[in-house]
Amino acid sequence: MKKIVLIATLFLAQILAKLPENPGFSVIDGGSGAVGNSPFLNAIFNTEKQKLVLETGAISYYDTPIFDKEEQITNFFCGALLRTPDGGGRLQNRISLSMSSLNAFDLYSETDVKASYGLSFAKILHFGIVADYLIYRSEGDCILGAGGEIAGGIGNKIIMGVFSYSIRNIGEKEYNPIIQDMKAVIRLKENKFGNHAAIFKIDNYTKRISAELAYDVNFYDNIEFGVSFIPKPFVVKIGLVFDIKQTRALAAFSLHNALGLSKHIAVQYLLDEN
Repeated sequence: MKKIVLIATLFLAQILAKLPENPGFSVIDGGSGAVGNSPFLNAIFNTEKQKLVLETGAISYYDTPIFDKEEQITNFFCGALLRTPDGGGRLQNRISLSMSSLNAFDLYSETDVKASYGLSFAKILHFGIVADYLIYRSEGDCILGAGGEIAGGIGNKIIMGVFSYSIRNIGEKEYNPIIQDMKAVIRLKENKFGNHAAIFKIDNYTKRISAELAYDVNFYDNIEFGVSFIPKPFVVKIGLVFDIKQTRALAAFSLHNALGLSKHIAVQYLLDEN
């Protein structure tokens, strides 16, 4: 039975490595931190003004005739982000807690409980860490694992560069795969041409460098539209954000050139500092 669990884990690890979005809805870039302030991102990226962010939502991957309706990959998630007073503009602390539950074809499930801490000094220097606890289930069996990420960044709201290193360990005595990746995110924000970002990632699972280019623009004061591209595998993402007082509604659609359409919806409650 353990072999079945390990095979399922490897199979899902391969799928997850290619999913167009993971929890951490940041308008268009699927959790890499180009824009947005989701509790599912490393808190280093959350440099906005909100004191409290509550988020819940769901993702439905690859809703095409490739899979029957009973054979779907879905992910439900919820989380919270809390920001402390910045102490006169010098130090700012942020902490987040989130949970996601992924189900694939009713044969495999993955639960991820994640905590994140971010620190900014003088609004220019940033530090962030993430720790998460993983539960993999298949055919009634269970494998426990853990993950972590450390990141450093420099810049303000106009330009911000972040470099991070993350590791995920599937804890099994006979089989102990370790997945590592390094990621660089460069983002430009709040200029007359919109918001721009570039994300570069290399990991030891796919043995390749992946890239993503993201762009979004604000319409009026409460509507935001974004689009991003991944060259290989070719993925196009389109995102919409609607702000109504303290509520933010988010919707994204991602089209994979081979696997088809994915849908991502989320709702946030935002409480500003003042």
